[in-house]
Amino acid sequence: SSGTWCGDCVQQVPMLDHIERAAGGKIVTRYVDRDEHADLAERIKLCGGLRVPVVLILNEDFDLLSLEGDRTLSRYRAMAARQLGPSCPLPGAPVPPDEVAATLADWVAGYERAHLMARLSTKLRQRHGD
Repeated sequence: SSGTWCGDCVQQVPMLDHIERAAGGKIVTRYVDRDEHADLAERIKLCGGLRVPVVLILNEDFDLLSLEGDRTLSRYRAMAARQLGPSCPLPGAPVPPDEVAATLADWVAGYERAHLMARLSTKLRQRHGD
């Protein structure tokens, strides 16, 4: 789920689009507005909250492989370093390029993990004859 009003969505959804384009048609992304689909949002709360973006990575049978979001580990580490230290960043401050790169790498790793989980599943290996 996502929200156009969400700063994390604005920063991270372009990364998801980039991953989809780089996958050459093997990843299909669908965006669902959290507020328009409250029934789904209620089922995928993180830490008890309606967080966004939340990504459900599903296989070809729509079985859940992974639930990712609202921020990657690198993003949380960077935020913790800023907010749990001696000072907090100014609202709207630019995200450092190394944090952007690390966040993108986290998203790629999440997709790779889900891909390998599906690729190595007995059900799908039997279906595809390998």
